[in-house]
Amino acid sequence: MKKTTVLISCILMAALTILTGCPQPDGPAPAPDDNSPVPYTISYQTAYGTVPASKTVDAGYKLTKEDLPFLGKDETSGQLFAAWNKNIGDEITGDVTITANWQDEVYLSLEKLQNIDHYYEATTIKFQKEAYDGGEVTQLSDTNGEHEGFYTAHYIEDTKDLIISGNGKYIIFAPATGGFNNESVTSITFDDCITSYCEDMNRMFYFCSSLVNLDLSNFDTKNVTSMESMFSNCSALESVNVSSFNTSKVENMSHMFGYCTKLNSLDITNFNTEHVTTLSWMFRECKSIALLDLSSFKTSEVKFI
Repeated sequence: MKKTTVLISCILMAALTILTGCPQPDGPAPAPDDNSPVPYTISYQTAYGTVPASKTVDAGYKLTKEDLPFLGKDETSGQLFAAWNKNIGDEITGDVTITANWQDEVYLSLEKLQNIDHYYEATTIKFQKEAYDGGEVTQLSDTNGEHEGFYTAHYIEDTKDLIISGNGKYIIFAPATGGFNNESVTSITFDDCITSYCEDMNRMFYFCSSLVNLDLSNFDTKNVTSMESMFSNCSALESVNVSSFNTSKVENMSHMFGYCTKLNSLDITNFNTEHVTTLSWMFRECKSIALLDLSSFKTSEVKFI
C-alpha cells in the first residue's frame, strides 16, 4: 500500500512538473490579417472553340489582354468570335465567369464611318485588327441600332487620329463598301483588312483631296467589277501602290485616276483589262506622270476610251 501511494505521488509530481514547465501564451491568439489578399477564381464559358483554363487571382486584380484571348473562328459552326463580356482593365471583386460572344460573319461598310463623331476632322484613319487598348471607343452600329460585331472607332483629339479596330483578327469590308468621302484626311492605313468580298470600289477614295500617299498592297480585288472614279480628284495624291491589284473581273475603269494632278508615278503593268469595257478619262489631268507603261493593256472589249 505504501509503495502504491509513493508511486501515485511520483506520477502526480511528474505531471505537475510537465504542466508548469510548458510555456503558456501571453495573450489571445492573434487575429488574421484583414488586409491579406483574398483569392478569386476567373472561369470562362464559351459555346464554341476552346475554353481557356480557369485561374486564381487576388482581389483588386485588373484584367489584361492575356486574360481575354482572341478565339478566332470556329470551323465547325462557322461562327466568328466577337468579344468577351468583360473588358481590359475591369477589376475583379469576386469569383467571376467570363462569357464569350459569337456572331455570324460581319462586314464593315465605309458609309457608316461618316456618322462617327469627328470623322470629318480626322487627318489620319487607321484600320487595325487589334482591339484599341485604352480610352473610350464608339461601337459601330448597323441601321437597326444593333452592334455590328466587334468593330470600334476611337478618335484621338490631340493627333486627329481615327482608329477603326477589330478584336485581334478581322476587319472585313462589306461587298458594297461605299467611299471615304473625306477631304481632310492625309493618310489612310490598312492592317490586314479583308476586301475579298468587295465587288464595287466605285469612288472609294473619291475627293480625298488631302490624301498624299496610299499603300493598297494588301487589298484583295479579285471580285471587284467596278473601279470607276476610285481615286478621282485625289488632287494631292503623289503615290499609290496598286501593284497587287487583281483586275480580272473589272469592267469599268472610267475616271479611275482622273484629276490626280500630283501623281508622279504609277505602276499598273499588272492590270488585266480583258473584260474592261470603259476606259474613258482614266488618266484625265494626270499632269505629273512623265511615263506610263500600258503595254499590258488589252482593249478588245473596250467600247469607251
